[in-house]
Amino acid sequence: MSMEATDREWTRHAAGILSKIRKRDGKRIYFAQVTWKGKRRTEAAGRTERQATKLLGTRQTEVDNKTYIPPKERKKLERKASTDRESLRFGRAADSFVERCGKEYSRPLDIKSMVKHLKLGFGERYLDEINRADVAAYVEARQSHGGPFRKLKRRTGLRSPQREVALLSQVFGFMQDAGAEIENPCLRQRGRGRAKKSKAFTYTPEREAVVPSDETIGAILVAMAPRLTCDHRALFTLAYYTGGRPESDLLRLRQGDVEIPDENVVGLDSKPVLGWVHFRRPKTPAGNRSIPLHPEAAKAIRALVLPEPRDEGARATWAETPLFRTKTKKGAVRRWDRSSYRKAWLKAVDTVLEKHPDARGMVLRDMRKVFRTRLTDGRVPEPTIQILMGHVRGVSARYHKPDATQLREAILTIPIPPTPATEAVQVADGVADSLVNAVNV
Repeated sequence: MSMEATDREWTRHAAGILSKIRKRDGKRIYFAQVTWKGKRRTEAAGRTERQATKLLGTRQTEVDNKTYIPPKERKKLERKASTDRESLRFGRAADSFVERCGKEYSRPLDIKSMVKHLKLGFGERYLDEINRADVAAYVEARQSHGGPFRKLKRRTGLRSPQREVALLSQVFGFMQDAGAEIENPCLRQRGRGRAKKSKAFTYTPEREAVVPSDETIGAILVAMAPRLTCDHRALFTLAYYTGGRPESDLLRLRQGDVEIPDENVVGLDSKPVLGWVHFRRPKTPAGNRSIPLHPEAAKAIRALVLPEPRDEGARATWAETPLFRTKTKKGAVRRWDRSSYRKAWLKAVDTVLEKHPDARGMVLRDMRKVFRTRLTDGRVPEPTIQILMGHVRGVSARYHKPDATQLREAILTIPIPPTPATEAVQVADGVADSLVNAVNV
């Protein structure tokens, strides 16, 4: 007999057939054989007869119940399951989401930044392991500047974590559409029981907007401080007279978005002809609006507006040139961002704090609140204020549609803040009038 015949022993059991092979080192390996679709399928069953018999019984039961899967196909399914499992890692799922859906967003760089923070918070965890407690812990760590975010330079409020959790929910939805059987922990199921009566939720901001006096605003607009240029004063003046959001409205302005009239032209009603500023790239659809340009604002930004070329190709390039811009070391034109004006704004506020302490803690976005307050003080109708502010229009806007003349009159109600230079001229005029009266007497 051959070596294979002497080393192989066959044992019949009630459940099927066991094949025992004795290797040269003296160890034994049992193989279970079952009949499936008229063919015998062999599978390693263990090193003891008891283990092999138990596995053989399990496989024979699967054959009888028609749930048996051959070893080769079982390995393929296991490899596929491990591959599908790896696709549920948050890092890989987020990268797939950004690759397929990131270009659909108007600000893809913000999406990449939020994904970076989410990867820092959840690491390489699997999506099916993330629950609501993990999401709440992420928001808490993001707000408290703790955990994996303690090394970040900037602190954040509640809005950034909320946007990132919304993006996390979109990643879960993306994977669910791809066929993954996972539960979205960012969604809260509505209870079937009777709704409990509770107090209405009112949003309370973490900081109150600072609304200083007109004298303080005037001092800020003409403040003289290091690293404070005419371009910064133009931005501050435009924020006061338009109420635009600094990053999403003012810094997105292009040359083609501003219309500045001739200074020597006067309207038929002896009133100055106002220009226009068009906010075409807002963060909300309601923010897409056109606002009359106050004469003081037009005077402040006149130096920033480049002459319009006559050539069609050059005109298209001119129209897309940022209004607030700077040049890089390589000569490329770069649009301003928050870091371009923040230090200059802080210098301007610090300069006037000694004489105007009500400016303490004021940020540039507070100019939007000042703009809203001045319109309210000027008794401008609420629908007109909503249009100028770029808010979602309410029901009253259906019955009140202001025209260009009403918008111009609303802008002209904003008072020109007195500046230190203006006060000096007023004092000089008062002294001159008193001298003239004394001579006449």
